[in-house]
Amino acid sequence: MSPKPNTLVVESLIDAPVERVWDRTQNPENHIRWDIRFTQIKYLDTLDKNGFHLLQYQTQIGFGIKITGTGKYLHTQTHEQSTFEFGSEDFKSLITQGKGIWLYKAINGKTYFKSVFDYDTRFGFFGKLVDTTLFRPLFCLATEWGFETLRKWCEEETNDPEKRSSWTQFLLFALNRGLKGRNQNSRTHSWLGNGSPRHSRLLNPDPSNNILLFDGVCNLCNGLVHFVIKRDPDSRFSFASLQSETGRNLLIKYNLPEDDWDTFVFIRNGKAYTQSTAGLFTLKELGGFWQSAFPLILIPKAVRNFFYDLIAACRYRVFGKKDACMTPSPQIKSRFLS
Repeated sequence: MSPKPNTLVVESLIDAPVERVWDRTQNPENHIRWDIRFTQIKYLDTLDKNGFHLLQYQTQIGFGIKITGTGKYLHTQTHEQSTFEFGSEDFKSLITQGKGIWLYKAINGKTYFKSVFDYDTRFGFFGKLVDTTLFRPLFCLATEWGFETLRKWCEEETNDPEKRSSWTQFLLFALNRGLKGRNQNSRTHSWLGNGSPRHSRLLNPDPSNNILLFDGVCNLCNGLVHFVIKRDPDSRFSFASLQSETGRNLLIKYNLPEDDWDTFVFIRNGKAYTQSTAGLFTLKELGGFWQSAFPLILIPKAVRNFFYDLIAACRYRVFGKKDACMTPSPQIKSRFLS
């Protein structure tokens, strides 16, 4: 299974000792109580060729239809980490096989808990399309929902985690996330990314990530910036106009033309994306339903940018322009790089 740029990453900061979090995640009887993705988890008597006990997973998807799969732990360091494999031979399962890791870190009586995992799919191109546009984003959010249930249970906000096992509750949560973005005060986060275990949006967010450079006098561009701000309550994005000193310096740094204000630039992980590619990566980073547009990246860049250039060429005529770059309001001024 080759690594992908849309690996599933979920993390939570839980105000409970690591021993409690470990027990409620490693013990199948406890695990099933908080993880909405599964309706049954149990150890089998079967051992694989390396002597690992197999786990059987079962998920009921409605109308009496069940999907089964197996998994196993590969390596465990108590209260620190465990690696695992999982898969399914059930023809109804989109997932064929996958791998992942659970990480635990004790921090001043609290526990930082993180999962990074990925999987391959069946059904060829159709399976990949369904996975990218729908299943993977929902699966990531379902994992986040489970982690948040675990956090509430470990912190004793609830003694009955099964109350959050309703799919109706989860789908309302997913719809709200898709429309409004992440809750600013959330202590549980999920995203699709490169899967580096070192990166954390809770413990060590990278301020150099997610910088948007835009035409500061373009009404359309300013509207797009406000679109992102409204859907980014965690303030993960920063902004600078292409005409500003910061904008020019970043263009020079990434070997981009200093006088090309027709482009839209998205800087992330030390790489600058431009034009339609920048827009698609921005939507992907916003998460929720917006990232469902990312599969358009499969369209050849020349085709995507042809339509992008058409809009860019007439943006002033259609949407108008300002005499000077936008002045951000006091409420969002900190989001703009000086």
